[in-house]
Amino acid sequence: MLKKLLIAVGIFVTIIIIFIVVAGVIVYTKVDKTFVSSQMSKALNRQVYIEKIDVSIFSILSGIEIKNVAISNFKPPQQLESLQGKPVVTDVFAGMESLRFKVKILPLLKRQIELKELVLYNPVINLSKSKQGVLNIDDLIKSKKQKEPQVKEPANPISVDDIPVAIAVGEIGMKNGTINYYDGEYDQKFQIYKLTTLLHDINIDPKNLEKKDEIKLDVGMGIRTVGALKTGSVRSFDITIDAAGKIIPFDVKT
Repeated sequence: MLKKLLIAVGIFVTIIIIFIVVAGVIVYTKVDKTFVSSQMSKALNRQVYIEKIDVSIFSILSGIEIKNVAISNFKPPQQLESLQGKPVVTDVFAGMESLRFKVKILPLLKRQIELKELVLYNPVINLSKSKQGVLNIDDLIKSKKQKEPQVKEPANPISVDDIPVAIAVGEIGMKNGTINYYDGEYDQKFQIYKLTTLLHDINIDPKNLEKKDEIKLDVGMGIRTVGALKTGSVRSFDITIDAAGKIIPFDVKT
């Protein structure tokens, strides 16, 4: 009996190892910075440069990290071809220091999702409006507006019955973001800094909702003028907001 049990355990462990290696190979072969940046570039009509994607056959266990991403402002197709694979030196629209994604594998076999981390670190967006009132994101907004609106039926509210597995998440969101905004009409700069929106310690179990039905939330940001205001009685300001709370996503009674 003990021998059969040990053989079963050995087979189980072997299957898990094979699963991890196969999944790791798939991740390793499919997650390529050149491929990812080219697809993003086509979708956004912008030059996209990714310095590094930390990925290996064991990334299915250790996680994936994308480092130092930079995205330019709009570029015509001919110019995009010549800039493919080159760093975005000037005319930066957005960037980020890193994106980390880490998920635990073994809990999936128990119908549980345990996400350790899905966090965007130090993202930066540079918004600007010309003297003529043209925003540097107008091309992205217009492309969405051109699509004919579709009439959708009102969606039913999500219930805990729609979640077939228990969910545990360490943290998900964004840390220390920055939005720089330049208004060409008034020749004025503003900045939103230390922008953080983080959901953490998420614990939801449909089978044990009375004890596991919680999401913690941290939100923080500052907004300030860059240089003195040229109009109005207020010459400058610097306002910070920080909040922490807890969300109960489902009502146990209903």
